[in-house]
Amino acid sequence: TRYDVPKLTLQLLSVEPPKPETVALDEVRYTKLGSQLRSLLFSSLLSLKLGSLHPGYAEIPFLSSLHSTLQILAPEDPAPYRDLLLHKTVDVCVNKVPGINRDTLQRVVESTVDAVIQESEEDPVLRLLRRRLMEYITEVSLTRKPALPKGFELVQEQVVKCGETFLKLVDFNRKVYGPHYAKILKEMSS
Repeated sequence: TRYDVPKLTLQLLSVEPPKPETVALDEVRYTKLGSQLRSLLFSSLLSLKLGSLHPGYAEIPFLSSLHSTLQILAPEDPAPYRDLLLHKTVDVCVNKVPGINRDTLQRVVESTVDAVIQESEEDPVLRLLRRRLMEYITEVSLTRKPALPKGFELVQEQVVKCGETFLKLVDFNRKVYGPHYAKILKEMSS
């Protein structure tokens, strides 16, 4: 069905090689999209966790500035820049609220960075954000106009762009491979 294609495509992104040809041929694009989604998850999770530490960290101008800094340091996947992101985020936060406990701040930022990089299922906030983001992308790929998922207000433009990119990939694969796989599936079910 129409709903199965984007849902299955999302599942295929986590399959270990060898991947189906529909994914393998676009693997570079899917990998880039996955990196962008991790970056959005990182910024969103970090903004929520910092905001719970001190009201100053929940201010939109501060969060926007921090997000811009993080995007310059790690425009896509945060993994290769883990230590840089960790130190720069802590420094920016200490400058914003000088009296904050640096060890607590360090722990929160480090656990956030690591949870996103390791794609942890243990952080309930990250799990919720990831689920909301995947539901949004699935809805977009069904050519619906879903509301922006809660928790992503800071990065809403990038979330919309990722949804559009995923829609293009799914539509392209549906058009190119749909008839081929429909024939195979029909033969298998006979």
